[in-house]
Amino acid sequence: MKSIGTGMVGLALAACTPINGSDASGDKGTTEQAAETENAMPVEPIGDIGDGIERPMLQPMSYQEFSGPIEAGAGCSFKTEFDRSPLFVATSEDVADKHGRAAIKLNDTIVVLAHSGMGLTQLEQGGVFTTDALEITIEHPGGEPTSEGEETYFWPATLKILQDEGGTNMYEGKYECGA
Repeated sequence: MKSIGTGMVGLALAACTPINGSDASGDKGTTEQAAETENAMPVEPIGDIGDGIERPMLQPMSYQEFSGPIEAGAGCSFKTEFDRSPLFVATSEDVADKHGRAAIKLNDTIVVLAHSGMGLTQLEQGGVFTTDALEITIEHPGGEPTSEGEETYFWPATLKILQDEGGTNMYEGKYECGA
């Protein structure tokens, strides 16, 4: 799975070409043909794909980096197939009256976000995590998760990050929850 900001993005382009060389529409004998072309968009080190907008580029985190800013314990993490370490980690007490907290690493800095939901059950559903300048949304199809052992389970998921200063990014991977 690829991050839009870090992978190559293929774009399908359709070109309409009349066979008889006439560009007048409605002429008999005029047929349109569509050709698909993939264009690779170069990604700059700062996440810019040539449009001048810096996209937020998440960095993998170690346990030592995120365990201090957010409480250790039951929670969820987001990983891509390319990263062994998580790009996103969220924890919450298993009570329905406390918001969860999450951590990401952005520009070599650990950023703590608040979850919009309450408790571990809502944390497992994904949702929206925010700071004053960032919004992260975790979406997965729901249903029965795939098990990775007695205490760990996951869903295929998408992580979307929106930065107030402009720029968005999206990652595909898995949202893994458990102890």
